[in-house]
Amino acid sequence: MTKNYIKNMETGKIELHFSKQEYQALSDELKKEIQSSYLFSGTAKAWVSRSIHNQYRAIQTAIKLGFTEEEKVGERLTYAEQLERKQEKAEHRAERYDQYAVNANNRGKSLQSELESHHGDNSFFTQPIIAGHAGSQAFANRRQKIYDRYHKGFEEYKKSEYFAEKAETARMTADSTQLKSPIYLNNRIEECEKRIRKIQKNVESYENILHKKNNNETVSSFYENKTEEQIQDYLNESLDRLEYEVDKLGYFQNCMEQIKNKLEENGQKMYNKSDIKPGYLFQNYRYNCWAKVIRVNPKTITATYIEHPLTGHDASCPYAEIKEVKIPEDWKDEKEQKTENPFKIGDIVVSKYPADDKIYKAFQVVKLTDKTVTIQRIEVADQKPIQNNFISEKQERKSVKTDRQGNTVINNDSWYLYLYSA
Repeated sequence: MTKNYIKNMETGKIELHFSKQEYQALSDELKKEIQSSYLFSGTAKAWVSRSIHNQYRAIQTAIKLGFTEEEKVGERLTYAEQLERKQEKAEHRAERYDQYAVNANNRGKSLQSELESHHGDNSFFTQPIIAGHAGSQAFANRRQKIYDRYHKGFEEYKKSEYFAEKAETARMTADSTQLKSPIYLNNRIEECEKRIRKIQKNVESYENILHKKNNNETVSSFYENKTEEQIQDYLNESLDRLEYEVDKLGYFQNCMEQIKNKLEENGQKMYNKSDIKPGYLFQNYRYNCWAKVIRVNPKTITATYIEHPLTGHDASCPYAEIKEVKIPEDWKDEKEQKTENPFKIGDIVVSKYPADDKIYKAFQVVKLTDKTVTIQRIEVADQKPIQNNFISEKQERKSVKTDRQGNTVINNDSWYLYLYSA
């Protein structure tokens, strides 16, 4: 008789139901394989897969155990419903951990109370033990037991602190504190978008394989022996995951929209790319230091800190993390500013090692435009460039830029080239 493994649609996990006797009869190798992909749930009275995302290993383990067919049970919950259940469980967990902490604290007090009752009684702690004397030895044994109980009390106090921390973590989950953080939500939104793109590629791939099989075209060796029904199952599974991730993305985006609305009600703003330009200053939620925007990217801004203690450090910040923006009084739009090209044909430009100011490479300007120069590498002897002594026939066209100190330079990949003066 074929056994089915359960796909619990509410949890998204796979369940294996078999008796304790059946489990004990398995080989050690199979037991280890089960334990690597599953955890035993006393609530479900079954082995439940560890992951809801990548279940390939869990399914392969199930097949080895004779669970060859999938049986779906229940209905898939929306992400909001799943989160609500998770919060309810976290509330109950916090209550349990609180009680565990109280119990451990009480045990600690009980274990240490007997020794504490002897505080002030110096004879109890200093009374010498007479070897071979029965009464003296009995006192020594009793005193040692009291010491042992006292030290064990410290272990119970540590347990109390541990359970108190676990209770606090559970309460944070129950209160959904993270869902009020734009930084957390921004990271979750990016993760969902990444998963959605990956699943969409899988869907397109399975559809393409089905099309090829229907037309008797060649497919990759992995799918050669797969039936169309199996590939359709893969496709359906991917579509289910896609639906889940889209629902999850919508939930996080809705939470982000609520934060945005609340900020606007308080006269604040959630910034985006259109609000910021190179040269603007901003603060993020992590640090109270102003940074100057160097570049505006689709999802982040690249900047450098201009205040102590982070002065000079680079900063890359998602728009959701920006707390405040201001425009410097002397700010000018870079698009309206034109970097004049001060270089002339025959000029020598060099790149130097930052540590000792030694010349690393030297080039000579051989062509010009309004915004670019064409350079060709020349020899450097005794730290002096030798004009017209070209050591390479390669000519490279480079753009003219302004560095952070306001110097006009030539952009040469990861190096800036500066005008050489003897």
